[in-house]
Amino acid sequence: MYIQWLGGNGFRIQVEKTVVIIDPPSEQSGLRQNQLKADIVLNSTYGATDPERVKPQEAGCELIDSPGEYEAQGIFVYGIRAKNSTLYVLNAEGVTIGHVAGISGELSVDQLELIEGVDVLLLPVGGHGVLSPKDAPDVISQIEPRIVIPMDYAVEGYAIERDQLSEFLKEVGARAVEPQEKVKITKKDLPSEETEYYILTV
Repeated sequence: MYIQWLGGNGFRIQVEKTVVIIDPPSEQSGLRQNQLKADIVLNSTYGATDPERVKPQEAGCELIDSPGEYEAQGIFVYGIRAKNSTLYVLNAEGVTIGHVAGISGELSVDQLELIEGVDVLLLPVGGHGVLSPKDAPDVISQIEPRIVIPMDYAVEGYAIERDQLSEFLKEVGARAVEPQEKVKITKKDLPSEETEYYILTV
């Protein structure tokens, strides 16, 4: 599978020919307003994203915007309620991805039961209402993912106040990470020892 960042909490995940869009950025976010095509759309934060910006693929588009268990085109999705959002876990090609938009601290017991040990963690790190760079390492230790991809931090044009990525990288000791446009994730190539950090460009 391939993972691309759209800015904010937004991601494009491609599993073979199936495209999943998570939290397509709203016009108010200030982020680029490219037309997106998807088979599955996940919306985690009411009002902060814009599913209407996503154009369905030829086979149609399934919108998931609430907690529960779902299966679409061979991808399994599990959602659990958080204070201001829905946290999701996706399972595809033997890889689990946790998307925890809107969290500001450690997970509850119920949330951790779903998300603990995911292979890839998409983690907000920008502070100012979401998880801060200083508190992010505690959540990473709690979940113990193999890969962390930070999200929801300050980038050019983003209209929402957030801290810089460098503050988070300093906290986790990963300042030399090279940014990528997209990352390929396969089960056989997952790190087996220390957590690795991948940085994606918008």
